[in-house]
Amino acid sequence: MKEEKKLTQSKAMQSLQVKSLLDDGKKLAKVNDLWYFVKSDKNRWIAGSAH
Repeated sequence: MKEEKKLTQSKAMQSLQVKSLLDDGKKLAKVNDLWYFVKSDKNRWIAGSAH
């Protein structure tokens, strides 16, 4: 009985960890959606992301 409970708790924790990773990934995707490129006074391209 104890082993079953531990296994269930372990699966629940893994599920929460995966959900957390997915949520974090979605947040990061939103942050990095907009990229911009500008040319410097030395004629070099500079890339950046707006967040």
